[in-house]
Amino acid sequence: MKALLVIDMQENYLGKNAKSHYDAEGLIQNINRRIAECQENKELIIYIVNRFFYQRKAFRPQLADGLTVASELLFEKQHADCFSNPDLVRFLEENSVDEVEVVGIDGQFCVGMSALGAVKHGLTAIFNSECVGVKNKAGFQKMKDRLEKAKVIFI
Repeated sequence: MKALLVIDMQENYLGKNAKSHYDAEGLIQNINRRIAECQENKELIIYIVNRFFYQRKAFRPQLADGLTVASELLFEKQHADCFSNPDLVRFLEENSVDEVEVVGIDGQFCVGMSALGAVKHGLTAIFNSECVGVKNKAGFQKMKDRLEKAKVIFI
């Protein structure tokens, strides 16, 4: 089974008051299009939100305005690699997921590290470049090299 992992598409990263600047509108449109395709194909759609340890009790991450919410599958992470959450790993195993497609922000960090985490867990990882925001294009090249070396598939 295949799963789409929508990573860190949070209002605090993409909204009006966000400190990081991505093409939020274009990225959300591309991801929404991909979510619709996954719905048609009956693939799992899983949302991953980042919550730093110091935000644990007070902060409630909100998905970005305009992002299609096609499932209630939501997992938190406190590290760049979403596979650091044992509940996510267990869920994927229980649902016989063998392939994940990663989308969201940022390709140099959390999305890239999660793709590497998928490979470490024996999954096929697909990096959908059209649906991944990257703030530092030059810095991303090192991550891209790591992903290619790990046999992550780029589309």
